[in-house]
Amino acid sequence: MKQRTPGFLSPAKIDQDGEIFDYIRELHEYLWRFTRAHIPQANGSLAHWLDDAVADAEVCKECSGSGKMWILDDGAHIDVLDTCPACDGTGKSPRAQAMQTALAKATQGEIE
Repeated sequence: MKQRTPGFLSPAKIDQDGEIFDYIRELHEYLWRFTRAHIPQANGSLAHWLDDAVADAEVCKECSGSGKMWILDDGAHIDVLDTCPACDGTGKSPRAQAMQTALAKATQGEIE
């Protein structure tokens, strides 16, 4: 998360009773909910936790980000799949991959 100048949301710069500030406050609350869903012990400044929460959300939950799967076969043998079927070996969650693709297309003007 980008470091902000202290006081960038001060009353001198933005109306604390206005709709824009209310919208910012609402987004801030959603970001805290998202962050605590991934890092329950998060507290203090959101800026210290948000990047880690996003990174955790982007990790494939099936392979824990390794891109490979370990399967326990009959309780004694472990088979290693070279490629995780959920993320195709990228280690990123399928949802994160889809969002990245959509963002790239939107940036290139392929999506309106």
